[in-house]
Amino acid sequence: MKSLFLFSGRISRSRFWLYSVIGLIFPSILIFVVVAIFGLASFGASLATGTVGSINGKGTSIFIMIVVGVALISAVVIAFSAMVRRFHDRDKSGWWSLISFIPYIGGIWIVVECGCLKGTTGSNRFGSDPLTPSEQSSSITTPVVTPAEVTQVPSTP
Repeated sequence: MKSLFLFSGRISRSRFWLYSVIGLIFPSILIFVVVAIFGLASFGASLATGTVGSINGKGTSIFIMIVVGVALISAVVIAFSAMVRRFHDRDKSGWWSLISFIPYIGGIWIVVECGCLKGTTGSNRFGSDPLTPSEQSSSITTPVVTPAEVTQVPSTP
């Protein structure tokens, strides 16, 4: 979860698409659930009291606005985090993610550059290649057993 909000390093195309889906689906579900629970309860209460059209309880509407705001801000941060790290994988500055603000062209550019084109092979100025095994995982070795060791039966005293 912490890696969703990092802006340094590199990520692969598959991780970019995963973060994009998480950044869209999680806030959407959160907004839907909160509005469904609190919004419909508020609307039902206003129907019961005959005050249809008015907001029943300022606390509920403020809570919904706060949750929606937090969800949208988190979605934007996750999206920019993924874009910045994908541009890093392409050996470009993260500032290229600001191209997404250009209508039409920016969105197409981001999809092609971040979602379709392959990253830099090997290490670059932003870190190691996300597609190669890391140093940490390569230092863990599995013991190798030879066929001669398998067939040897230990002697019993």
